[in-house]
Amino acid sequence: MREFVTSQRLCGMDRVIPVGGALDMNIVWDGYDIVASLSRGIDVH
Repeated sequence: MREFVTSQRLCGMDRVIPVGGALDMNIVWDGYDIVASLSRGIDVH
């Protein structure tokens, strides 16, 4: 698949991963803290 993508010069492809691996990630993904990025803090006084 990787050879096909690079040989066809497909635009918009960021990465090629195995089938079923799209959601395999850690808390830090591509340098971003997923929990911090998808959360918001609420202060209650």
